[in-house]
Amino acid sequence: MPPDMMYGNFAGAVKYPVNGGASDYMLGERNIYAISTMLGSDDVFSQDFFIQDPSVLKGVCDTNYPWFIFTMT
Repeated sequence: MPPDMMYGNFAGAVKYPVNGGASDYMLGERNIYAISTMLGSDDVFSQDFFIQDPSVLKGVCDTNYPWFIFTMT
C-alpha cells in the first residue's frame, strides 16, 4: 500500500459501523480474501456516500491515483 493510505476493516478505516461488507462475507463464508475500497479525500464536499459534483469526484480520483497505480500494477 502507498504509505499515506489507510487500510483495515470498515469500522477501523472509515470510523462508522456497517452491516458487513463483501470482503467479510467472502472471507467468512468462502475463505477467500477480498478487498473493498472506499475512496475519499480531505475535501469536505467528498464526504457524501454518492458524490454528485463531477469536479469533487475528479478531485477524489486525483487524490487516490497513487493507490490506483499501486494496486493495478
